[in-house]
Amino acid sequence: MKCYFAGLVLVLASLTAAGPALTKPLGKNPLLQPLDNVDPLSFFPIGNSIIGKSMELTRSGKAYLLKGDYARAISDLDEAVRLNPKSGYALASRGVAYRMKGDYDRAMADFDKAICLQPKYGYAFVSRGVAYGIKGNNDRAISDFDEAIRLDTKNALALANRGVVYREKGDYTRAISDLDKAIQLDPKNALAFANRGDAYRMKSDYDHAIADFDEAIRLDPKNGLALAGRGDACLRKGDYNRAISHLDEAIRLDPEDGVALASRGEAYLRKGDYDRAIFDFDAAIRIDPKNRSAVVRRAEVLKLKGGLPSAATAATTPSAPAASPPAAVIAAPPSVSLATPPLGRRVALVIGNGSYRKMPALTNPVNDASDVGDELTRIGFDVQIEIDADRVRLNDAMSRFSGKVEGAEIALFYYAGHGMQFQGKNFLLPVDADLQSSADVNKFKLLAVDDVVDVLGSAGGLQLIVLDACRNNPAEQDFKAKAAAAVGASRDVSTDRGFARIDTPSGLLLVYATAPNRTAADGRGRNSPFTAAFLDNLKRPNLEVRQMLNRVQADVYRATEKKQLPEISSLYVGPDLVLTIGN
Repeated sequence: MKCYFAGLVLVLASLTAAGPALTKPLGKNPLLQPLDNVDPLSFFPIGNSIIGKSMELTRSGKAYLLKGDYARAISDLDEAVRLNPKSGYALASRGVAYRMKGDYDRAMADFDKAICLQPKYGYAFVSRGVAYGIKGNNDRAISDFDEAIRLDTKNALALANRGVVYREKGDYTRAISDLDKAIQLDPKNALAFANRGDAYRMKSDYDHAIADFDEAIRLDPKNGLALAGRGDACLRKGDYNRAISHLDEAIRLDPEDGVALASRGEAYLRKGDYDRAIFDFDAAIRIDPKNRSAVVRRAEVLKLKGGLPSAATAATTPSAPAASPPAAVIAAPPSVSLATPPLGRRVALVIGNGSYRKMPALTNPVNDASDVGDELTRIGFDVQIEIDADRVRLNDAMSRFSGKVEGAEIALFYYAGHGMQFQGKNFLLPVDADLQSSADVNKFKLLAVDDVVDVLGSAGGLQLIVLDACRNNPAEQDFKAKAAAAVGASRDVSTDRGFARIDTPSGLLLVYATAPNRTAADGRGRNSPFTAAFLDNLKRPNLEVRQMLNRVQADVYRATEKKQLPEISSLYVGPDLVLTIGN
C-alpha cells in the first residue's frame, strides 16, 4: 500500500491492487508541496555566526527538499544540525528528507528530537503524523495531527491529513468533516478536494465525489487521484462510457497506472466488450503480476468467452507479456461482438460494528466487514461498506443502498456485530445503542432485520442476507433481565438468546452465523469462525451459492467442535447463481 498525505508533502491515498469498483481509497504518485505556510527562519537574520550559518544551511536544505533532491537536502541539513544540534527546524526538515527516501527510522528519530526541542512546533507534529500514517499506525498519526490542531486550530495541513487517516480507518463522516475545514482554509488545495471526493466515493455518494474530483482536476489537471477516482465513481454509477473516457485520461497521464487499467477493463467487461477487457487486464498484470484482482477478472472473462483467448489476448498473456506500446494511451483492440451477455448487476452493503459505547466492544467485526468487502469487490460486487456505524449512519447507509438494489441480479447484505431478538423480532445494534428499557428497542434506535428484508425486496434476482451477529453480550442479558422483571412482561424474555426465526419471503436466502436462540463466537483470530469460513468458501470458484453456503455451515460446525451450527433459511427458487467465476 502506498500512502500519500495532503498538502504537506504527500497525500495519503491507498494505491491498491484491489481492482475495479474499489472498496479502498485510490491514490497516485506523491506530490511535493511547500513545507510551511510561514518559513520560521524568515524571522531570524542570517549572519556570520554559527547559528546564522546553521539557519542558512537549513534554508538551503529545504530548497533542495522542495526540488526533490533529497541527498543534497540531507547533506546541507546534516551540517546545519552539526552546527546547531538544538535546531528543531533543521531536524524536522531533515526528517522529511529521510522519509521521502524511505528511511523511516531516521525520519522518526529526527521528528522526535525536533518535538522534544520545540514542543509547540506544529509542523513537526504534522510531519511525524504523516510518517506514522505511511507506516500504517493510524492512531499515532491522528494523535499527532490532534496536537498540531490544538496548537493551531487553523492548521489546514493537519486537518487535511487527519481527514485522510479517518478515511483510511473507514470513518468517512469524520474524514469529510476535516477535509471540509481544510478546504475552507485552503480552497486551492487540489489534493484536499481529491481526498474528500474519495471519501464521498467510499460512502457511495458518487455525485458529490464526482463534483470534488472535477474541482481537483480544474485546480490540477494532472491530479491522478482525481482522474482515476472520477472514472471509478462513474463505473460504480453504471455509466460505463463516461468511466472509460475518464480512465482514458488517467492512463494517458500515466500509462503504467495498473489500477486505472484494471478499472477500465472492468468497465469494458460490464459493457460485454470482452476483448477490450482482457487487453486492459493483461496490461494491468504486466505492470503488476501480483494484481490478484486483474488476474481473477481476466480468468472470469475467459470463462465467459468459453476459455478461448482472442488473437489480441494471445499476444499479451501474463506468461509472455508484450512490451508496452509507445503511445501515450494503451489502445484497446477493436471490439468483437459476442453472444454471451454481460454480468448482471451485483450490489452489497457490508457493515462491521465493534466499537460499542454502552456495551462490550467486539474485536473482529471491523476485520470481518473489511475482509468481506474486499472479497466481494474482487468478484465484481459494487460494495458499500460501513464501519462502526451509529444509528444515524445506519439510516443513511440503508437509504443509499435501497437506491441501488432495484433490479439487481444479486443484492447482498452482510452484518458483523452485536444483534439480539426481543419479543420475537430481530435487531442489529448500532454502536450508540443504549439498552435501558423496552422503549429503547424500536426501529428508530436499532436496525430491524425486517427492514433489511424489505429493502432487499426490490432486487430482480437473489436477495442474500448474512448475519454474523448474536455474539455474547452481557449488556443485552442485563437489559432482558430488567425487561422480564417489569410489570406485565413475558416470563421468558430474559432467556431468549441469539436471533429468532423469521418467515423468509420468496427470493430470499437468509444465513445466520448460528442456530436460532444460540450465540455465535467472536473468535480469537483475525475473523470470527463464521466469517473465516464464509471468506474461505467465497474464494472458491464456480460454486453455486446454496452449495457454497452449505460448505460454510459444515466448516463452522467442524471449526467450533460442533458448538456452533449456522442456519440457512431459503425461499430462493431462481436460477443457479455462482458468486465467484473463475479457475
